[in-house]
Amino acid sequence: MKLATISLFGLAVAMSEFRFAYGDQCPALEAAVEEARMDVETASSNVETARQAVVAAEDELDQRTADLAAAQQEFAGCQGWTPTVGQTWNYHLNVGENLPKPGEVTDDTPEADVYMIDMDSDGIEDTIEALHSDGKYAVCYISIGTWEPWRADKHEFPQEALKNNLANWPDEQWIDIGYTGKGQTDKTVMDIMKARVDRAASLGCDGIEPDNMSVAFEDSGYTGIESVTQAKNLEYNEEFAQYVKAQGMKVAMKNLIWETTEVNLKEHAQNYDFAIVEECAQYNECGLAEEWNMGDDVSPKKPVFHVEYRESGRSSIRNMCSGKANSDYKDFATIVKTYPVWGPYCTCDESNVWRCARSLNRDF
Repeated sequence: MKLATISLFGLAVAMSEFRFAYGDQCPALEAAVEEARMDVETASSNVETARQAVVAAEDELDQRTADLAAAQQEFAGCQGWTPTVGQTWNYHLNVGENLPKPGEVTDDTPEADVYMIDMDSDGIEDTIEALHSDGKYAVCYISIGTWEPWRADKHEFPQEALKNNLANWPDEQWIDIGYTGKGQTDKTVMDIMKARVDRAASLGCDGIEPDNMSVAFEDSGYTGIESVTQAKNLEYNEEFAQYVKAQGMKVAMKNLIWETTEVNLKEHAQNYDFAIVEECAQYNECGLAEEWNMGDDVSPKKPVFHVEYRESGRSSIRNMCSGKANSDYKDFATIVKTYPVWGPYCTCDESNVWRCARSLNRDF
């Protein structure tokens, strides 16, 4: 009995000591539990806020992505025309009243994707605007190797910069493309050409057709003249091409088809966006044009706009079209025209291409 009384007394003392030791901490623990509960509620609220922020961020991302797509599309428009294989064309230098108007197409005046035109033609501003409004492209002609007596800037060429007349165009003369002028105020030939490019850009031309690029390859009167070697000729052409591109336009390599070991024309062709070739079928030169057709396993072929003229004769035109599918020029955009170079054109898709060719320009 005495032992039990002592044990119960010890237990009471022990409990009293426990309450004394830990009883004062319970309110603090209770407060900690409450604080932890509030932290959980806060964290939960933060999670919901973050979830809403993620949704808002995703919505903003979608909007920014749409804005980017729109900006890229608009920027692509700023870059202008992209020459591609398969585009159709019309060689129509003398615009005036005779351009087959976009949207006003008959069987004799097929529409085209690209029009090669002369920017000194009457009404050129309206013509380019009309082409653009119908989704067409305007490539403007500039002779970079000859002097033409009908150009507004003809007086800017000094007489000493002019040489032989062209065999087929006796009113024109080959120019010294390396002419640098005699005084500090004199313009170089390249200065004159760049001014023409500036005008083309202001008119809204999508590309430039530089003609007569082969001064040093022709009977131009510059044999033995240091400023007009074949290498200097290509340097001149390249400077012109780079300036055209700097003004936001595309540039052609035209008729520069020669068998030569002095320069590498195929390598030179890489400076251009497309090519224009005249009468390569008639003179069996299309293989050379195909060779520098600027395509390889990495980059796609660039288009070659190819024209033959009715004046070469019926058999030449018929043979050219009948053999096109298996020819060097099978991928060229081939048309048949007649002189002067304006009005309608024919293609090898005509059921009777010669009949079409004979009718060219009769109503123009």
